[in-house]
Amino acid sequence: MTVAETPAHLAEGAARTITDHIRRTLARRQRCVLALTGGSTPAATYRNLARMPVPWERVHIIQTDDHLTEAGDGPSWRTVVEHLLEPAAVPAENRHPMPVGTRLDPREAAQAYGHLLGTLLTDGAPDVVVAGLGEDGHTASLFHGDPALDTARWVAVTRPYQNTTRMTLTLPVLSGAGLRLVLATGRGKAAAVARLLGGDDPSLTAVRTVLGDDGHLLVDETAAAGPYGAGGETAAAGPYAVGDVTAAAGPYGAGGETTAAGPYAAGDVTAAAGPYGAGGETAAGPHGTARPAPR
Repeated sequence: MTVAETPAHLAEGAARTITDHIRRTLARRQRCVLALTGGSTPAATYRNLARMPVPWERVHIIQTDDHLTEAGDGPSWRTVVEHLLEPAAVPAENRHPMPVGTRLDPREAAQAYGHLLGTLLTDGAPDVVVAGLGEDGHTASLFHGDPALDTARWVAVTRPYQNTTRMTLTLPVLSGAGLRLVLATGRGKAAAVARLLGGDDPSLTAVRTVLGDDGHLLVDETAAAGPYGAGGETAAAGPYAVGDVTAAAGPYGAGGETTAAGPYAAGDVTAAAGPYGAGGETAAGPHGTARPAPR
């Protein structure tokens, strides 16, 4: 876990981390695929990312999830468009929104998106996943108890949750990305962060799976302080904390980078090795998990 002093510091650091990973990926192959979520916290990261020197003609954007909607595009896609795709002038042919318009059969639409991903993804996983953490512990649109958590398909349609049905990438896809960032800021996320770092809450199974052993949980000081503020239980001793995680110096620390094991450190093994590890691209993916056929 890395704790940034403010949401603005978190967004800037996350954007630099994504940019570095894009560059390393494109040094090995022609295309890099980013799977992006919606929401206010990722939006700030996208605004920073749009200002980075990225060869966007070689970067493809897919979605982690979105709401089924009567409109053509879902609210999460509109966030990505407004804060990243338009400011960065990402080519239209590199933009791949989920087909969430309710004029389509949702399950057929999910299957079609899975086939599209089969043409884009290497070994069934994007290169980068940017996800959030809901107050109830969900990530992407993977909610505790939903059958989408257990499917081998790449794309699933959820049961209605808070009166909304959603389309989402599934755990085999999300957990296989070479760089996986889960972002959480603000007091509203503090309880979820504390529960996540407690390690035994089943409602956080999805986000724990996405993070795996080498994903990056990025939080601001407020979200890291625990549900009762700085005087209560903090996340510093949780299973994703490495060493003394502190935000006093901001996300880059006095030396220009954060805690050595965090996602902004020059010694980040995950980013240095690329999404498939130092041994190159393998069919098993970065965690040794067999990838399902696109469907």
